[in-house]
Amino acid sequence: SAAYLFITTDQGATWTLVGEDEDRQPPMSFAAPDDCLFGFYFVLKNAAGASSEPPTRGTQPQTAVLVDQTAPLVQLHSLRLTDAGDQFFVQIRWTAVDTQFGPRPVEITHQRNQGADWVSITPQPLANTGRFDWRVPDDLTGTVAIRVTAHDNGGHAVSSESQTVEVPSMRPTKGAASAPMA
Repeated sequence: SAAYLFITTDQGATWTLVGEDEDRQPPMSFAAPDDCLFGFYFVLKNAAGASSEPPTRGTQPQTAVLVDQTAPLVQLHSLRLTDAGDQFFVQIRWTAVDTQFGPRPVEITHQRNQGADWVSITPQPLANTGRFDWRVPDDLTGTVAIRVTAHDNGGHAVSSESQTVEVPSMRPTKGAASAPMA
């Protein structure tokens, strides 16, 4: 009797035999060599024969596990306050890097006063485009802190250091757009 463990790192396109457990008793261990989505396929064999043939190209894993021990890197770049018409905008630019990001891994939050709660500026997370122009709410003035947080599929969440921008209490005049403010 034996149990054989096969793995795939390309969703079943290729398979590799990585272990044999002679006693067929749990546990059967596998040490992941790197961060990746690993697919597993077990074949059990006893006197009556094998539970199935070994996996071949295109065989779907019986189970899959994402190994992700590396947290994202995220950096918030300098903020720029601009105006258009009678509204202020903050140009938010960032760099976020990780091999295990989903389609919308970025959350941008603001804080009105130091020590206050961080509040999301969008209703849902954003794609990692590296840019977002935030229309500042009319009632938000003074020093505003901005922070970018990147979430990966492995459950890591890393936030940039926050940066601040000064939002004047006087709104721009409608129709008189100006150059970006320093």
